[in-house]
Amino acid sequence: MSAVHRDSTAPGMPWAKRPPTVSADRESGGVAGGNGDSLRLLIVEDDFLIAMAIEEIARRAGMKIVGVAANRSEALKLCDERRPDLATMDIRLSDGDSGVVAARELHDRHGVRSLFVSAFSNTNSRKATEETRPLGWISKPFTSGRLISALNRAAHELRRQ
Repeated sequence: MSAVHRDSTAPGMPWAKRPPTVSADRESGGVAGGNGDSLRLLIVEDDFLIAMAIEEIARRAGMKIVGVAANRSEALKLCDERRPDLATMDIRLSDGDSGVVAARELHDRHGVRSLFVSAFSNTNSRKATEETRPLGWISKPFTSGRLISALNRAAHELRRQ
């Protein structure tokens, strides 16, 4: 199981909090897919800083990042080319695109399921995603620990398939 370790301050800067460091389970070598290899993750997020945070946390947890998309068309192109095992998906994407529509297309075309990471996690949003067979939901803002737990649950679900 992954762990989040929090150091209180950065060296030489007692006022600056050091971000949490993430370690993956040593025995599994990280968040593994059904074949024992690291899961291949597509990040679909239009906020650059959030996409970077998801990428860093997932990479430290042992996942392979196949790409970052800001909208539906980029997500579909990356999925066609790089065949991820799963995607993290925001509900509202750039260019006015819907993450629900993007998730549905990723699932219909390639069987790729999504872990939704969104500030819009109300009942209506969740209900709209049911046909995409989501691997879970994380509300923004999120912590490293919550994201890693959700990725581990998603990996477990994918291994069961």
